[in-house]
Amino acid sequence: YIPHILKKEGLLPKGDVVTAGVVAEEAAGFGAMMQAREKRMLTDYAIVGEATENDIAIGSRGRCAVKVTITGRSCHASRPGDGKNPFDYLAKFLPRLREIKMAHDDIFGDSTMSCTRIESSEKGTNIIPEKIILYVDYRMVGEESEHTVQAAFDKLVESLPMDGITVQAEIVYIPVKTYTGREGRGYQGENPFSVSPDADYIVRVKKAVEEAVGHKLETKAWAFATDTGHFTAQGVKCLGYSPAEIRLCHTKEDSIDIAMMEEGIAGYLAAVTELADTPKP
Repeated sequence: YIPHILKKEGLLPKGDVVTAGVVAEEAAGFGAMMQAREKRMLTDYAIVGEATENDIAIGSRGRCAVKVTITGRSCHASRPGDGKNPFDYLAKFLPRLREIKMAHDDIFGDSTMSCTRIESSEKGTNIIPEKIILYVDYRMVGEESEHTVQAAFDKLVESLPMDGITVQAEIVYIPVKTYTGREGRGYQGENPFSVSPDADYIVRVKKAVEEAVGHKLETKAWAFATDTGHFTAQGVKCLGYSPAEIRLCHTKEDSIDIAMMEEGIAGYLAAVTELADTPKP
């Protein structure tokens, strides 16, 4: 509603206001990822409308999944010497995962990773498999991206050779097809986002919104991944603001309270005007 209201009331700010209705948010944030990476109509600032209960969001952890494929040579388990058991490599690989240096963020602390799933090429219990696949869930913070995570796993694999065993670590990407028919792929996760509550634009927006709605706001982090990191990775200064309540999102009660919507519109008008009237340095 915001650009329409500003135009109708003759209150358009000095800077441009772009409303981006990005697609495939639940599928790797594909729409936001492509808008950011292709630099389509990027602005100096962005307000992301994920649920904040009309407070100001200043961070969200990122996520990616790493697929580690370990290939050996299959054989009957009664003759293990005839094969190359990929589980032998896994036994050495898992303790070495702890050597990957975790990033740190003042809001979220350290990044984390967890082994979450393992697959075998064989269903039977009496066969040494040719191949096993390990999945690692990696929660990113700070300046981390899928590229830095990939590099860290590549370095670990290169440092741990084993005769007769080949290993490939790769970020998990998923195919995406939008309603327009465009196809592509996005990595299974989102980039991290974090900004200090004392950052100049956060302080200014918080003050402007508080004056508009008549009460104090909190600055807080989202507990979930958002599209925001795609834009911050391109240098866009971001924050989150929305009347939606996270406790209702993705439930059968998913809705927005009308009073909170009214307050959110007032807050958005104030926030957009504050940011779009900011002179370029």
